[in-house]
Amino acid sequence: RGHVQLLGHDYFVARNWCHRLVRCDVDLTAGEIRIHQLRRRAPHVQPLLRTIAYEPPKKRFKE
Repeated sequence: RGHVQLLGHDYFVARNWCHRLVRCDVDLTAGEIRIHQLRRRAPHVQPLLRTIAYEPPKKRFKE
């Protein structure tokens, strides 16, 4: 289906990237998730597939 499950959520990546490896970077400072292609034949080349806005959940403390 071209989806990845990350941090309890299901994110669409790309239709042509089904059942393949990806690398996900969560950048809390920029507030985004970057999903990159991984290829065994060319491990040094990791093109960006998608960037998704991300806001970490707020912590809840008991009072």
